[in-house]
Amino acid sequence: MLKDDSSLLKLSEHTSSFLDSLKFHKLKKLSTLNLRENSLDYLPFNLTKLNKIEYLNLNKNSIEKTPNNLDGFSRLKYLDLRNNFFDKTEKERINSISTETEILF
Repeated sequence: MLKDDSSLLKLSEHTSSFLDSLKFHKLKKLSTLNLRENSLDYLPFNLTKLNKIEYLNLNKNSIEKTPNNLDGFSRLKYLDLRNNFFDKTEKERINSISTETEILF
């Protein structure tokens, strides 16, 4: 069960469909989200509603593309996208979203 007042959440070894079922929109204070090693092939759309996220770890998944509304993470300072499957064009698009976010590929 997800607590409304959580500021840190770590979920590993899950699938995209499991994460889609979680009610992330209730986590209004969430600032750190670690989704490392989840076999994600896409970023669940409901995550983009987390507008207080500052740290997002998506390392070691199978993501090829991110949603167009990735800029919804207006407070994002750190984004770890290492060990995914982004092509050069997608990396350039992601890098163009924010100059204030440290992005690791």
